Amino acid sequence: MQPGGDRRITGTAEGGATLESRPAELRAIFGQNLRQLAARAESVSALCQRLEINRTQFNRYLSGETFPRPDVLHRICSYFGVDARILLEPLEDQSPGPGALLGGALGSLVLDAHDFRVDTTRLPDGLYRFWRNSYNFPDRVIADMCRIYTVGGITLFKGYEPPNPMQSRAALPSPHQSIYHGVFLQHDDGVSLYCATRGARMVSIGFFEYALGGLPDYLGGISFLTRRRIQGMRRLTFAVLERLPRDMGACVAAARECGLKKPAEVPVKIRDLLATVPPSI
Repeated sequence: MQPGGDRRITGTAEGGATLESRPAELRAIFGQNLRQLAARAESVSALCQRLEINRTQFNRYLSGETFPRPDVLHRICSYFGVDARILLEPLEDQSPGPGALLGGALGSLVLDAHDFRVDTTRLPDGLYRFWRNSYNFPDRVIADMCRIYTVGGITLFKGYEPPNPMQSRAALPSPHQSIYHGVFLQHDDGVSLYCATRGARMVSIGFFEYALGGLPDYLGGISFLTRRRIQGMRRLTFAVLERLPRDMGACVAAARECGLKKPAEVPVKIRDLLATVPPSI
């Protein structure tokens, strides 16, 4: 301990905390960083709800009055895609990670923050079924359960791929083969979807038009898989997003109908929509 009772930090950070930094100075750095991050959110109240932090306590962080607990700090860092250096260094002094560099490179070419603000009245958050003609089995249709949700103004996608019917019967049973994540981008006449399984090198890219066939709960379009051409397999298929009702019983029943299906096993409405989306590419 130093004279006066204030503990000195034992590390250094260029442009940020030093060996002589006191807790009050560190709290001020953290508070300033948090204010910059919170400015990206739609509102502080909504941000506190998503982070599961009491608004009064969050205000104490913003003012530099106190630090968060480790578990709360982890939630904040995970949400904003930063690391614990926000406790020590001003954001502007921190070197960007690969994700930030990639986002900046893409943003400078084609994207703007507004492009990610999807029209949630036409694509509301909730549970959906993702119907498409199978990539691997040309005479089959596949249905996945998926969730569409918004975080920090960005609309995200989480899909649950059903088990592979060709896997060994000796394999352990699983409710889904894999989980894939994605993000939507707003366009004038619909939305595009970019998603992949974590750690995978293949990406699927889709485009969906609103209100397919005049039906507000259905979006239709195409889905393209980024892989080399393989004889007998597709890279491009027709697809339909079906919004499910906010009823758990109906959602459970819909989930039970997911998987690889023969066309005759697909609901007539979905089969008709797949046949009309789109007539040509």
